[in-house]
Amino acid sequence: SRLVFLKVVSVVRRMGGVSGRAVLAAGGHVVRRLAAELCGQSVWGALPCGPSRPSCSSTARPTAVRADAPPIAPPPQRPSRRRPSVASRRLWTLLACVASTVRASAAGASCRITDWEKCPMTSMGVGEPTLVYPGGLTRCLFSDDVDYAFQVFRGDTDKLLVFFQEGGMCWDQFSTTTRTACRASIDDRPSGGILDRTQESNPYRAFTIVHILSCSGDLHIGDVKRWYTDPRGVLVEQRGYRNARAALDWAAANLDSPLEELVVAGCSSGAVGAQLWAAE
Repeated sequence: SRLVFLKVVSVVRRMGGVSGRAVLAAGGHVVRRLAAELCGQSVWGALPCGPSRPSCSSTARPTAVRADAPPIAPPPQRPSRRRPSVASRRLWTLLACVASTVRASAAGASCRITDWEKCPMTSMGVGEPTLVYPGGLTRCLFSDDVDYAFQVFRGDTDKLLVFFQEGGMCWDQFSTTTRTACRASIDDRPSGGILDRTQESNPYRAFTIVHILSCSGDLHIGDVKRWYTDPRGVLVEQRGYRNARAALDWAAANLDSPLEELVVAGCSSGAVGAQLWAAE
């Protein structure tokens, strides 16, 4: 696992989007998920304290109180809700990975962000997928299909699921142009598992979903222009960092702050991206 992790640090440094120190901070989770080569997930923020979160403590730290201090009113009681189990959450994430292997286009609306059009979530249909093209410096890997978009499923404004799509990885000239090892254009595949809004047993069916699509081959964190060219003779650019940043900035502008619930997850190479972006 140490060799795998050192390779990840080397690759991410060359991507230019995240420093080696930032990768080291995410170290343990990255090594375990990448070495397993399974559909991973990063939902630590939604999991209870326990063996899966060794750095989490479920014991509250005692607070000193003066003897003459007035009594503290108890917090308002919220209606109790049955929270899905850890196993249930992981199962739904795995199903999303399985569903994403079926290549097909998902029907839905689209919107392009411009100086006068901000693509507000209020203009989107509830539960229906909408492709949002943020423009600016966002882009896909090759110049023949450069437009980038992220996918939004409108739901509750106080519950957000950020899901990083899988898409392989291209880290040098051979893996990019000779034998392309990553997706080079957006693919809004049909939703399944954790993204399936039609299943009543899905614990995230009421969440607003920001599906960060992958088309840059850089684990969603690259920000670099390469020295080698794509099939059209144009220099290759990997801008996964700018793509993900545009999606997260849109979410921050359109959802409640603070959120009631936030889940960050991903599939395959997107699971690594989810862990590297989790602190954001």
